[in-house]
Amino acid sequence: MNVVTIPKSHTVSEHGKVYTVYEISVTIQGRTHYIQKRYSELFYIYKILKKQGVTPPFPPKQMRNQAAKVIENRRIGLQQYLQWILNHDPLCNTLLDLLNIPHLYSNVVQSMDSLDTGAAEISHCSVISYEAGNNFISPVDDPQDCIVSSVLTALYNRT
Repeated sequence: MNVVTIPKSHTVSEHGKVYTVYEISVTIQGRTHYIQKRYSELFYIYKILKKQGVTPPFPPKQMRNQAAKVIENRRIGLQQYLQWILNHDPLCNTLLDLLNIPHLYSNVVQSMDSLDTGAAEISHCSVISYEAGNNFISPVDDPQDCIVSSVLTALYNRT
């Protein structure tokens, strides 16, 4: 199950400007990733996702209102928004890409992209052996012979 939580936020004062940073926890494919984002960064992601499909309304920002209750309501709204996106493909994949969170689909796309460009060096591991029942096929120098031999053994129980 994919889950997004924003357990807390904190205020940052930098160069005379005060803003809120949301601490986001994203659990995807059994791994939890922790990131920190400002409201403006999440709003940018919202604009990109909105171009791709239907999204729920984004929690509004009340200008220069740093009241604890306003920030808490926004935190809850952002969490609900991100959870909705995480549960809807293909927006989920775009969200994870924009948050720089690795996931299965992005790995497949990166692999396919690298094959298309020829930039990736493809490596192969030779098959050492195959065991089927009481039969054992010895390693061979040519992986194709090993594969053919293994398939014949599996299908016909002979080599």
